[in-house]
Amino acid sequence: MIKNLTLVQQEFFHLMTIFVFMKSKIFTDQQIDRIIEMAWEDRTPFDAIQFQFGLAEADVKALMKKELKFRSYVLWRKRVENCSTK
Repeated sequence: MIKNLTLVQQEFFHLMTIFVFMKSKIFTDQQIDRIIEMAWEDRTPFDAIQFQFGLAEADVKALMKKELKFRSYVLWRKRVENCSTK
């Protein structure tokens, strides 16, 4: 991250990066909650999330990283890596 930025500027930069990365998709809080719920479910493949919300696997990972606490994100990533249905 660029040094000498205020905390607000850093957060803004981070959010804009996520926004651009997710191909300018804007979701309601309910939609974000549903995406997170589907991502946590072992039986829901990333293809289902992409079909319903238009988010590729990398976009879901970026959203999860933004929305979850760091430790929760790490646990989720380990779980996804070991899940054969994802």
